[in-house]
Amino acid sequence: RLFDRPAAVMLYEICVERRLATVTKVDGHEKRKWRPTPLHTVELQKLSSNLLRISSDRTMDIAEKLYQQGFLSYPRTETDKFKDGFDLAALINEQAGHPEWGGFARELQAGGFQWPRDGGHDDQAHPPIHPLKSGAPLQGDEARVYELVTRRFLACCACDALGFETTVDIEMAGEQFSSRGLMVRELNYLKVWKWERWSARKIPSYYLGEQFEPTALHLHEGHTSPPSPLSEAELIGMMDEQGIGTDATIAQHIKKTLDRGYVEKRVPNNTFHPLPLSRILLDSYTRMPQAFDLGVPHLRAEMERDMGKVCSGQMTRQECVDKTVDMMRGLYRHASVNSRCLHAAAAAILARPDASSWAPQRLSDGSRPSCGKCQGLMDLRVRPQGGGGGGGGGGGGQPYRVLHCARCREHYDVPGGDLASHGHRCPLDQFQVLSVTNTATGKTHQICPKCFKDPPAEATGGKAVDGLRCFACLADCPLASGSKVLRPCPSCQRGELLFKAPKAMNGTLLECSNSGEGCDMKLYLPGGTTLQRLSAQPCAGCSHSLLSFTFNRASLEPRLRMHPYDACCFCSEPNLAEILRDCNDTADGRRRVALLCSRDPRGGGGGGGEG
Repeated sequence: RLFDRPAAVMLYEICVERRLATVTKVDGHEKRKWRPTPLHTVELQKLSSNLLRISSDRTMDIAEKLYQQGFLSYPRTETDKFKDGFDLAALINEQAGHPEWGGFARELQAGGFQWPRDGGHDDQAHPPIHPLKSGAPLQGDEARVYELVTRRFLACCACDALGFETTVDIEMAGEQFSSRGLMVRELNYLKVWKWERWSARKIPSYYLGEQFEPTALHLHEGHTSPPSPLSEAELIGMMDEQGIGTDATIAQHIKKTLDRGYVEKRVPNNTFHPLPLSRILLDSYTRMPQAFDLGVPHLRAEMERDMGKVCSGQMTRQECVDKTVDMMRGLYRHASVNSRCLHAAAAAILARPDASSWAPQRLSDGSRPSCGKCQGLMDLRVRPQGGGGGGGGGGGGQPYRVLHCARCREHYDVPGGDLASHGHRCPLDQFQVLSVTNTATGKTHQICPKCFKDPPAEATGGKAVDGLRCFACLADCPLASGSKVLRPCPSCQRGELLFKAPKAMNGTLLECSNSGEGCDMKLYLPGGTTLQRLSAQPCAGCSHSLLSFTFNRASLEPRLRMHPYDACCFCSEPNLAEILRDCNDTADGRRRVALLCSRDPRGGGGGGGEG
């Protein structure tokens, strides 16, 4: 890897001219992929957030409920090793009849069992988290958390995955190159731990001293990128590493920062982004004279250590309280004396900058998009380097750019990348849409300049979103390909039922907007389905808007292909209910179809329900 492009091109051309490569080393050895250790609370929260997209506080609420119902062991523990003599065989036997992982449990019983690894932590109070009995009756997020715990338990009772790795080093024009191949021999624990993969990598067979002419030589160009925002799993890991919170309180700490408006958590990756309040506080701390440590983790970590000393008898409760109060009293007095720093930070962050004097810049197509308020033309403006003031920013070292309307004296933040005017206008605010092209990947998406930083509730389903792209918008718009709001969710009665066409999957689905907060309403539709909500035509049976479906007729049963679906409702169209049942042919799926197709949102009878 070189950071000098001319030097890299020169070496590449030398290699092309020399043509021959010589094998200087061939090494093969056994490769082992370690099975996981037993599960403790912090790891459960990280896995649930990362793999299931369930927040840490909700994960603990679910785990507590499953514990009280006898499905799981006590979920608040720092222990990640099983004591000698623990009856693991009985726990494995409880899972032997499960339709999904029962076969793997029987493999463990037949000789595949190995005593779990020692994770090195023992709180001397509770064992690692493990399943106690079959979770067959569970549904929704409770079933998902139970599955996570059970698969982790079975995986830690299995053998490591085994493979054979071959490393080949070659020399070409004095430059050294290396390649690795992997042959997976035994998956073992990976058979049940479905969230982890170990893929084989094929390379040709080589012998020492062999010379050959490569079929192709490539010079790849890349670039560094700034770190991405913290995910909840990463935040939990950092808090645990810094000693902030315990296995029982980390989730509550995170929830409190969200409830108090310090940060917001954005879907779909559950990443945390600072809000103005937290930025004001942290900026004010750095402005205050002398050392002011309220914005760093050391203080909270010290408080946690002192409370641990109380538990171990090294410090009395009163000594711990007195020490903490004295420390906080001094910090409070210091902050009060320097409150002007707080005011200055708030003024700097909340003040809206005047973009009229910033340097103008042309869009990549030379156009000037029109303002949705006055229909005048807007200019792209770039804040001078080091310029103060509030607002957003390009992030990652990119300049802060806005679209400025001189007539309205307003400006609108825009993201990094090449910008060009799009022919469409946003139906929510009449602003001309922009096409944004990522210069590194070449991929293009669209944004509305007004909705990008200030989206209306109709575009987001009422959720806080900063940086809304058209593909994620919920409005009735041809560019809003991500989701459409159809009606209130019939399951939880709190969220909105959305029609989604995710780019990551070859299909469409109906899903509740509260899917990440516990609602299990999710129904799949045939691939290629499109849908329009006829807001001006309410259903006579349930009063919700009629819907117009366009299906790929080849994906339907022959007897369902000729029927029109251009103005129908779930509650009154039995053929629509049958299409849904065909695509969701499980007990849970049929239950959700019956609930959706009922005129009674709680599940009473209706024309489209199951017979």
